[in-house]
Parts: sequence; C-alpha cells; structure tokens
Amino acid sequence: AYDTTEGGKKQIRFVNWSNQQVYLEDDFIDIYEPDRNVPGENGNNMSGVTIDTTTQLLAGTCGDSIMFWLDEDGILHMKGRGATYNYHSKNPAPWYEYRDKIYEVDIADGITVIGNQCFGDCKNLKKVKLPDTLIRIGGNAFIRCRQLKEIVIPENIREIADYAFAATSLNKSDYLGSEERWGTVFIGKKNEQLIHCINFEY
Repeated sequence: AYDTTEGGKKQIRFVNWSNQQVYLEDDFIDIYEPDRNVPGENGNNMSGVTIDTTTQLLAGTCGDSIMFWLDEDGILHMKGRGATYNYHSKNPAPWYEYRDKIYEVDIADGITVIGNQCFGDCKNLKKVKLPDTLIRIGGNAFIRCRQLKEIVIPENIREIADYAFAATSLNKSDYLGSEERWGTVFIGKKNEQLIHCINFEY
C-alpha cells in the first residue's frame, strides 16, 4: 500500500511476516529507481538534449524514466534509464497506432530492459539499434516485424524471452560478446531464426 511521509514523499509499505529486516540491493536501486531529471509526457528536454517538437508525429513516456518520440522520418527514439513498460493486446504500446510508420528504432544507452510486446507488428521496421546497457528483451518484443532482417545483440544481454523475434525475417544476427558468453544467455522458445544466424565475429 502507498502512504505519505511527513516530508511529503510517497513510499510503498509492505507486510513482512518473516520478522527479518529486508533491504534492496544497491545495484537494484541504481537500475530501477526513477530518474527525476527525466520529464513526463509534457517534457521536451532530457539530460541536456533538446527535442525538436516540430518534427514529431508522437511523443510521450514508455517507462518510469524513459521518454520516446517518433519523428517524421519514421525513427522511433527512446532515451532514459531502466526498463520500459510491458505491453499486451489490451494495453498496446503508445505508438501502436503508428506502427506502420516506424522504419527504425533507436534505443539510447541507459535503457536496460525492452518490455513485452514493445514493437510487435511493426511490419515496416527494418533497423534496430540496441543499447550496450541492455540486459533483457521481453516476450514478443519484435514479433511479426517481418521486414527486420538484421540485428546486433549487445554483449551484456542476459535474457531473450519467448517469441521475442518470432515471425521476423532475420538472416543475420551479430553478438558483441564471445561464443562462450552467448552460451550463458537464456533464450526463450520460438527464437530459432535468431539462433540459426548468430555470428560471433562481428
């Protein structure tokens, strides 16, 4: 449940039946704590980067500390830190109605997780730039992106969930880490196209 401290800050209150003290690890807080410098949907400036609103088709937030904008060239940009939201058929991504206008996705460093079904059904998506900070690609993240033929997977990836690259046209996937490290990555079902064309000599 939420409550408010005397200083006016919101906090989450948990019931702990174990009678033991519970703490969050520092690295968890560092990755997932919202960055107060990242604006909400009405903000046009983040970390000193000014966004030209005159060339936007759509803009908003897609994570607690992540903003996005879709420009007239069909490039969907994401900047911020931490994880994007998860989406599904009854709660699609905010750019879903513009999915046919998306040709490229550019995700900046600082983003660690691509949520479920983020880019599903973007049938004209041809190019994706993933950040070095990425550790997880969610389920159905790029499902049915039928024009997507190439992808570069960052070295820090730990998990590629079920159906993340299902029904794409991948024929080349480059991994920036070693073959040995690739063997430690959890890869969910229906990602055979990605696995069959993986390359370690990028």
